[in-house]
Amino acid sequence: KKDMKVHPLCTFLLAGLISVAQQVNGEVVTIHGSGTTNPSKCIWHIMSLFMERSLVATRLTYRAVGSSTGQMEFLGVNNTDENSGEDPFQHVPHTHFGAGDIPVPSAAYKALNDATNEGESNMLHLPFALSSISFFHSIPGIPDNDKGLKLNSCLLARIFDGKITRWDDPEILALNVSRGGHLKEVASRTNSGIYVARRVHGSSSTASVTKYLHEACKNEWPKSKVGSELGAKGLDEWHVRTKPCEGSGGMTE
Repeated sequence: KKDMKVHPLCTFLLAGLISVAQQVNGEVVTIHGSGTTNPSKCIWHIMSLFMERSLVATRLTYRAVGSSTGQMEFLGVNNTDENSGEDPFQHVPHTHFGAGDIPVPSAAYKALNDATNEGESNMLHLPFALSSISFFHSIPGIPDNDKGLKLNSCLLARIFDGKITRWDDPEILALNVSRGGHLKEVASRTNSGIYVARRVHGSSSTASVTKYLHEACKNEWPKSKVGSELGAKGLDEWHVRTKPCEGSGGMTE
């Protein structure tokens, strides 16, 4: 019989598995992050591949909690450091990275670097994805293309501000003449009127949407309603007709 030959690749893989097995009782490399919900499934998929294929024992986690919360956790503002002595409130990050589509304020960027690296740059912005924030509806029978529902910025502002509450409102019908009959029928079957969903807590989506409404229709959407979390930091509250939803997933349920 011929001697059995072991392919070099098999030897390499076997050695790798043994190496990983030996690290089970040793140190595990951990990386934790948090932030926006938009790319969460992509991040989880990438992390699962890293954990499956890494030579060393690795544990990666990402919590989809919103851009503002992810930024706050990464900056570690007022996080208590047990070694801080007389000044217990320091910039001690809770996570290794944050993901979001709102920039870190210059003052917070400087404070983090001063606290963690004596003023030297200790933080990087790495763009990795491009996504859009928009408005959407779920009216049955109306396509979601250029032949669908037409709403301008001021109509959107009035809907979000509770001034327009029905799909058969004259202002909406004026922009959707060909859909008028259908919109009236939908309105007649919807006793509660237009159901307006929006994000709860701090959200980059809220920041983008409210900024757009203000810049596109200042008369209907004031500056006091622009920010990542309405009702916080002196900003006006959302109208009572809007319904708070948790995360991007909650918006589509």
